[in-house]
Amino acid sequence: MKEPTTMKTKLIVAAVCAVAAAGCNTTGPSAGPTSGRTLAWAPGSPIPAPAEISTNRYVIYAPDGSCKITIDTTKATDMTDWAEHRLAPVLAEWYPMMTAIMPTPGYKAPTNWTVTIAPGNGVAATGGTRVTANYTWFRTQMDKEGPFTANEIKNLAGIVDRLRKQSDPISAYLWSQLTGAQKATLKSYQPSGSDASEARQVVLDVFNKIVPEPSIYQPARFKGIHLTYETLALLHQSPKDVELSHVNRLLLQDSYAAETTRRHLEGVGALVHEEVHVVQQYGGGRRNSPAGSLSFGDVTNYGSLVKKLQEKADPISAFLNLQMTPGERKALTDYKGPGPTDYYSRTNLVAALNRIIRGPGLYDAALFKGVTLRDTTVSARDEKPEGSDLARLNRALLEDAYPVELVRAAATTTTAGGGARGGRVDSGWLTEGIPDYIRWFIYQPEAHGADLIYFKGKADPKYNGLYRPSAYFLNYVTLKYDPHIVTKLNDVCRQGKYYEAVWFDNTGKTLQELNTEWLDQFHKDSVAAPAPAPAPART
Repeated sequence: MKEPTTMKTKLIVAAVCAVAAAGCNTTGPSAGPTSGRTLAWAPGSPIPAPAEISTNRYVIYAPDGSCKITIDTTKATDMTDWAEHRLAPVLAEWYPMMTAIMPTPGYKAPTNWTVTIAPGNGVAATGGTRVTANYTWFRTQMDKEGPFTANEIKNLAGIVDRLRKQSDPISAYLWSQLTGAQKATLKSYQPSGSDASEARQVVLDVFNKIVPEPSIYQPARFKGIHLTYETLALLHQSPKDVELSHVNRLLLQDSYAAETTRRHLEGVGALVHEEVHVVQQYGGGRRNSPAGSLSFGDVTNYGSLVKKLQEKADPISAFLNLQMTPGERKALTDYKGPGPTDYYSRTNLVAALNRIIRGPGLYDAALFKGVTLRDTTVSARDEKPEGSDLARLNRALLEDAYPVELVRAAATTTTAGGGARGGRVDSGWLTEGIPDYIRWFIYQPEAHGADLIYFKGKADPKYNGLYRPSAYFLNYVTLKYDPHIVTKLNDVCRQGKYYEAVWFDNTGKTLQELNTEWLDQFHKDSVAAPAPAPAPART
């Protein structure tokens, strides 16, 4: 299946808003020396006390100030420069994007976490807010950036046009670095002609000529260019502490962002995966939701619940319908069944029910006539609770009124889409699949680390195969059925309320049906797919 080149942009457009407010432009964040080291922080963020900084501990803040990241290379001193200048700016820039992709009502992602690089086993691991990275593996990933290559030029005509017209200061500067023969090659270039290889080589030559030179940054030269936080964080450090060739490369990538494919370092990508784990906090997510609140995952037969509320099928459904605003009732009427828009409808209904749950009390003998109440619900009702206890009683009353539609403690019934509702269902494959999806399809899609190109010629991937196979499956469902599926899955997993029918609720297909369909498409696409690229290092 073809993957739209704009999918990455569409998926993180909301996340970008989180960092845009921080003002990512050429004024950039402030920075200053502390204990002989360079410390980067976001505008308005608290400056760490000197005691936080030692020879091999580096602190950086997300551009919106949402989190503090400490990177410790005490046991990997030869990786200190790489950690500060290659790794830290990327982790800082992407943290707000990840929290925007993976929200849960009432949940706040960690605001302080650490990465420790030291000798160990495997690649990396995350426990709560502590990430450990194996020095032995990451040391092999330090020097893999290399020169610009032909694969990074995705719009040759656009670059040539900007250079010929010298349409902006950086393009004018690059034009001045060309020889007469190189200029002649670009002037004669025609997008539909046969001289593309010569023009592409000229572009690569001038890019790679500039990269190793002293800093090419001048404010006037990059006026109007959107510089990423990764670039800004390095520009505002002392030149003697920064590898200028890396900064020059980033400046060229930012200047020609629409015409080139951004190359991401393999080692950094592995820790972007771990950064997702920090945001996930499955099983131990800190939630500040009010007592009794429902989450998205608590509504396990959404279609049935909507139908009852729409039709006022019973006294309690009629009562709940009347408590809703006109807009909330319209959202019920507009619901057309499982699919991408289900996310908005479900969000609307959960918000309405949570408002009702907060009080006043729901219990009325006439409303709940015919509803079998659990003993625990009756006991709570008889105690005439107030405040948080009243909200918990209201939640319990709704669970009893809608035993098929809402999660009930210790319930293990089967939903329309298959799978247990309320019981434990294996979701471990999503714990690793979601981070690899974000890594390979949002952060570094140009690496083809988990797509058709990667899997061609290999054994059939399994949806629950963890890491890359699961990421590939998630991307298929995202593109074909529901662009919000990862957000929804993250929410129910974080709540510890994953249920297999979540797939049916949001796509109209069971998990097994989606798996069969995905593999069929994989087999068809494999016939015409390009030759596999060299496999990235396993992580």
